[in-house]
Amino acid sequence: MRAAIALGVAALVGCVPFYRVDEVRGQRAADGEERALVLSKARERMAGGDAAGAATAFQQVLELDPSPSAELFLSMAQARAAAGQRALARAAARRGLSQEASAATRAELRELLVRLYAEDGLFEPALDYLSSPSLAAAMQVPALAQAFGALADADQFARAGQGERALGRYEEWLEGYGIPDHPLLRAWADSVLRSGAALAGKAAADGDFAMAEGRLFDAVRFYALAYRFQTQDAFESGPRARFESACARAGDLSRLVPPEAVARVREAGCHHRPGSGPLPPESPGTRGPPAARAELMVTAS
Repeated sequence: MRAAIALGVAALVGCVPFYRVDEVRGQRAADGEERALVLSKARERMAGGDAAGAATAFQQVLELDPSPSAELFLSMAQARAAAGQRALARAAARRGLSQEASAATRAELRELLVRLYAEDGLFEPALDYLSSPSLAAAMQVPALAQAFGALADADQFARAGQGERALGRYEEWLEGYGIPDHPLLRAWADSVLRSGAALAGKAAADGDFAMAEGRLFDAVRFYALAYRFQTQDAFESGPRARFESACARAGDLSRLVPPEAVARVREAGCHHRPGSGPLPPESPGTRGPPAARAELMVTAS
């Protein structure tokens, strides 16, 4: 009875019965030797260019290791990435980041995640793992540099005080990329938009003037220009309410915006998001992308 109780208690607390200590110690030693052999095999395969074979071997090591390290997950992620298994590589890298790790290992894991997400066109998740939350850091990653290159150009123009050129390059980026939802992208975009605040403010003022004269189409057009080139805070505290009022009074939105945008505009109360678009056409019934920046320059002249 006492022996049974002792066994039960040992099982509950995770202890090894005294009479099995040598057996378990020997098993652990055998497991350690097997783990070391498989790990050596995985590294040899990786060095020999057999990434898929290395990934399989690293997986075996993980199954043999009761407490796998961040470094082991990094090796696994690198093998998966080299074998073209990017989704599995990202999963391994994220597991690695959840472990205790040196600063160097964490940096390698983050760098790998940025590259793997970006290469699959998952640009915004990639931004979550940047070593530094800066546009300059993003430009060091080829896939991100391609996606955000025009935005980086716009940022350089803005820093140089060339607001008009900054807005022009920003518009080119916006047309190709779409609405910047990620907080970092919004911050980078806002930095550019602030450089053209005077121009966008002039468009909003022209909208107010057109609204006062009852020229609803012109009012919507000018307000839309302002909303495309203002930060969210500036638009919310400025012409948003007047923009919505102009849209409501205009009634038939199909006369003011491209047909494919009508539903979205209605859902948003004639307002999507500052700095994003789309813009009304130059005149009722026309189609195609408007030259928004060019029109903004005209309103400011």
